[in-house]
Amino acid sequence: FIMMKPTIVNLLFAAILLVGLATNRLFLKTVFAEAFDLEDEGWSKLTLRFGLFFVFLAGVNEIVWRTQSEDVWTSFKVFGIAPLTIVFMLLQGRLVERYTRPKP
Repeated sequence: FIMMKPTIVNLLFAAILLVGLATNRLFLKTVFAEAFDLEDEGWSKLTLRFGLFFVFLAGVNEIVWRTQSEDVWTSFKVFGIAPLTIVFMLLQGRLVERYTRPKP
């Protein structure tokens, strides 16, 4: 079960974000509105990207734990997921810049 936990958690996050997006509820906006003042279109795109990223992480976790040893999976979980997440977040900078509302 421990190796499936990241898959379950990532799919849960993806489902929350993507179902929220489909029902016009921008949960990322609710959580991060104090930090970022984006137009709703920007929040929608960011939510979609994060939702798909969580699906990607779930898929990668499934591939690694089903095809590799427990040691490899542990190393991937510890040293692979964090860098992937950091790179993904850095790549969202352009979107955030583009959709940030101008300060009055």
